[in-house]
Amino acid sequence: MNDRTPEFKKAAFNCPSCEAYAAQNWRSLHFSGSGGQSGVELATCRSCGRASVWLDVEDAVMIWPVALGGPPPSEDMPAAVATIYDEARSIANLSPRSASALMRLALEALLTELYPDAGNLNDTIGAAAADGLARPIINAMDVLRFSGNASIHEISREDTPETVNALASILNLVVERLITEPKQIAAMHAQLPPGVLAQIEKRDGA
Repeated sequence: MNDRTPEFKKAAFNCPSCEAYAAQNWRSLHFSGSGGQSGVELATCRSCGRASVWLDVEDAVMIWPVALGGPPPSEDMPAAVATIYDEARSIANLSPRSASALMRLALEALLTELYPDAGNLNDTIGAAAADGLARPIINAMDVLRFSGNASIHEISREDTPETVNALASILNLVVERLITEPKQIAAMHAQLPPGVLAQIEKRDGA
């Protein structure tokens, strides 16, 4: 299958406005007094007539509409965490380093909400490990913690939109393990017949 992702100077792609796969008419913008090429290009969709705006400086990037990086947030992601997560997605293509740092912040916000007394991010991950969270998920959170921290402190680090996409997937996976799956299990448990629930309470000394 051909890649239909929007790409600079590509003759056709999935329009970021109407989402139709359509041919694109490209033209350069010229500003008065600019002294030549402005570095700004428009791609007008032949399906809906709306334009995407591209900045052609070093690596060309679409600056309008904002291209979101990574998958949408999990439905069970807390609202405050999802706000940070979507902010990271909104700049994934414009500033991958900033987006990676925000993904780390989103993880910290999530774990602080679940373990408010644990301390810093490393300590909250430790609290999740003490709760019996599977080692692969703990490892995934450490990857996100390290990557986001390195994006802030390592001058030579070069994050990419693909880095942000991977970190976003990790965060959604953490939400699934910490929130979605326990909620689903609790809902199924609550549907057990009253007699069975009474037996379980007696067995567990509840």
